[in-house]
Amino acid sequence: MKSFRQEASFTTLWQSVVGEASDLHLESPSVPRPRKRPCRLEDGGAPQHAFKTPEDVYRQLYYDVIDTAVTSLDTRFSPSVFDYMKKVEDFLTGKKSCESIIEFHGDDLDETRLTLHRDMCMDLAKQKGPKEQRGDSQADGADGLHLEVDWSSGAGCYGFFCCPCMACSVAGGLGENRCLPLCDIFSPAITASCGLPLCVPPSALALRVAIRHRYGIKGSLCKDICSSCFCEWCSYCQMHREIKYRKKQPQ
Repeated sequence: MKSFRQEASFTTLWQSVVGEASDLHLESPSVPRPRKRPCRLEDGGAPQHAFKTPEDVYRQLYYDVIDTAVTSLDTRFSPSVFDYMKKVEDFLTGKKSCESIIEFHGDDLDETRLTLHRDMCMDLAKQKGPKEQRGDSQADGADGLHLEVDWSSGAGCYGFFCCPCMACSVAGGLGENRCLPLCDIFSPAITASCGLPLCVPPSALALRVAIRHRYGIKGSLCKDICSSCFCEWCSYCQMHREIKYRKKQPQ
């Protein structure tokens, strides 16, 4: 802001404003009528100052505004606060990790939970935003709200001991029929009996693609097919974990 306190900046602003006022047929700037100095302030010294041109009046106002804003910002915020807020902004927009924030707060924050809550917050912002912000700009990340994240990692006992039950939970968590994963179990045998071999589990692939698009997870259709074909239960574990995490509310 200090860089704006120079004659060139004011001249550019003045010419722009005067030009726009002329185009709009507005009244030209004029010198305000000078106010008479109160008698109690008369000391018989120098005469009262009077501006000669409108440009001189607004030049003085321009410098006063710049000086007041700079002084207020310097008094209210220190450079260290600005540096920290910039790091917070970079973390919230996905440009940097939260290492510097964790270092500042020490043991008060957990890096994994903080990153997870940030991702959940961005998901909610995308879902609640206007439709024009959730359109094509979501695919290329142009709206600033969309952050593509990786699939969550980790293992779960639920999927290890009862994968079919977990698959039904995934379908129910997305609002689909809980019996949908049965298609992956019975459809290969049915299609093979008809002479139509089926190697891609239909429900696993459909659910995975739906979750990836809903939560903005990195990936492609080719990767979804490979995951669903060669490690179907691992794919269901990932989907179940994502749904569970996304439904949690930040504490």
